[in-house]
Amino acid sequence: MMLRPPPNQRLNALQRKQPKNDRVPKACAQAARQLNRNLNLTNQIMLNIVILAAGLGKRMQSNLPKVLHPIAGRSMLSHVLDSARALQASNVVVVVGHGAEQVQLAYAAEKDLKFALQQPQLGTGHAVQQTVSLLQEDGKDDVTVVLYGDVPLV
Repeated sequence: MMLRPPPNQRLNALQRKQPKNDRVPKACAQAARQLNRNLNLTNQIMLNIVILAAGLGKRMQSNLPKVLHPIAGRSMLSHVLDSARALQASNVVVVVGHGAEQVQLAYAAEKDLKFALQQPQLGTGHAVQQTVSLLQEDGKDDVTVVLYGDVPLV
């Protein structure tokens, strides 16, 4: 007959195996930096990141812009910015619309960010069009990645 540990000890063993939430973004950032070093991407391409953060957030039923709502103690947009910075992008542009002033004020201290205003809001393609003058290009291998500001756990 096989003896099993008491339930409270089994639970403790399971808890020890799960990564802490605060380790996940750090692990992603470390993996992205290692990938960049291995591939030497930062010397070969100009990486632009566009973050779409202009949505109304009608279903949120809040005056706070959707991307400023907190998840795990930080705004959704902060989580997306961490992912963008982990890629060591040359340029990060945030498209704002609804609640633009609130979003820009919340990130005013972030000197590496640029903001593009989408007014009126005519869809996703139109939002990306608003960033064209802010994107940097220096060769044929330039890359622009578009991220959604309300998808915080990319």
